[in-house]
Amino acid sequence: MKLNKCTVKFTRVFMLFAIFAFFVANCVLLSACSEQHEEQTKYDVAIRVACSDGSTYTFPVGEDEIRIDITYDGLYRTYRVSQYKLKGYHYNGWLDIPSPTDNKFLTRCYQIGEGNTYEQLPSIGERGEYLVDIETDYGIRPLTDYVSWSLYVSIK
Repeated sequence: MKLNKCTVKFTRVFMLFAIFAFFVANCVLLSACSEQHEEQTKYDVAIRVACSDGSTYTFPVGEDEIRIDITYDGLYRTYRVSQYKLKGYHYNGWLDIPSPTDNKFLTRCYQIGEGNTYEQLPSIGERGEYLVDIETDYGIRPLTDYVSWSLYVSIK
């Protein structure tokens, strides 16, 4: 059976249109999926800060500053985030941080000098006023917004 030129032309145009419509539909679906993925839930975070002397300080959600007084004992102290908790996350318990280098939280110690000058130190030990500055790092930011905490330490 012979097909006339009009039927062949119509079939080609119809096939091209169907292929074009297929690609447009796939693009729309893929862009909708990527937008849904970007609307990921952000959680409020609580942290526990561990000191090398065995003390632990808990920052509940919404609390971003703690002040402590320590009696001078000559012991040098370091601080790190040991656990965190994401409010509303599918697991409601405290999550351990086995290594301080896992890029979830950034911790820095500063000595507060006269005139509110800050000098960064590796540890705290001498008499004076100190600030332990903690902030979320890039390893946890997909789950939470940027948050910072301040632990003020006074050694007398």
